[in-house]
Amino acid sequence: MDATDNFLAKWRARYEETHRTTLSQEKLGDEIGVSHQTIGRIEARKQGIKLKHLSRMGEFFGVPRWAIIEIDPSTDEGKLVAEMLEAWERIDPPQRQAAVSQMQAFAASYPVRKAVVARS
Repeated sequence: MDATDNFLAKWRARYEETHRTTLSQEKLGDEIGVSHQTIGRIEARKQGIKLKHLSRMGEFFGVPRWAIIEIDPSTDEGKLVAEMLEAWERIDPPQRQAAVSQMQAFAASYPVRKAVVARS
């Protein structure tokens, strides 16, 4: 993964879809403290994201900062992960263990799946 790899444009599009509003590069830049030109360069993968700005992006989108560079929310799998992360961030920290316990109880009703290893 290159230092400029990210899914910022797709997170911005997801925000627009889920909030039914336009999120311009200028507005996002204002929210995280950079210019719209910087947002444009980041989305075009011509510039990396500084850690402090990545943290602000995560806060703005309601996901952990690593999701901006690791999760493509426009794919089926990425959309599910995005929904889980967004839900997790809405749960008060003292209640998160209860949420994990509920998910584990739900998962226990399914057989254990073996990991699939891609062969080249």
